[in-house]
Amino acid sequence: MALDSKSFQPLDIKLSGPHDDEEDIFFKDLLLSLVGGEITPNEAANNLDKWIVEKSNTDLEERKKYPDPWNVPSPENPSWVAPNPSGLITCFFESFARLCSAFPPGHVGQDRLIRFLEALRDMPKHEVPNYLPNDPPEDFYYLLELWPFGGSWLGLTEVFRTEAEGTFFPFTGSFH
Repeated sequence: MALDSKSFQPLDIKLSGPHDDEEDIFFKDLLLSLVGGEITPNEAANNLDKWIVEKSNTDLEERKKYPDPWNVPSPENPSWVAPNPSGLITCFFESFARLCSAFPPGHVGQDRLIRFLEALRDMPKHEVPNYLPNDPPEDFYYLLELWPFGGSWLGLTEVFRTEAEGTFFPFTGSFH
């Protein structure tokens, strides 16, 4: 049985939005480069990992500059910093889930996304600082293990479920 060429085409990829910030733009450019074949899945995984590690470590060092790291300017103040790799990862996977829904099974774009996840999974496990709003004398951060896939990372499946619920399924004529 021959595949209908139209049914094997990806949907229009609509990742960008008018309120995208620096992080959104980085994630979306990375994903588009991945599915477009401009970078390999391993390169994409390494680029994402490097960016998250560097941003988390930089934000931690910035926060440590305050005499009292628990009492820094509010989040509304542009100088407020705290390492937040868990938030960055969640934001990344929101775009990732949206992009996954654009490709039919067996499409090269979908294959690249799967190989990207495999590349993340196969990376050596390592940790980054993640902000934790504790009171003194507790630490204001903990170390988050990157790319363990499983355990506490299963919460990311919620991102996919939420994205799927917000996606129109053209073959049914309704929203699910």
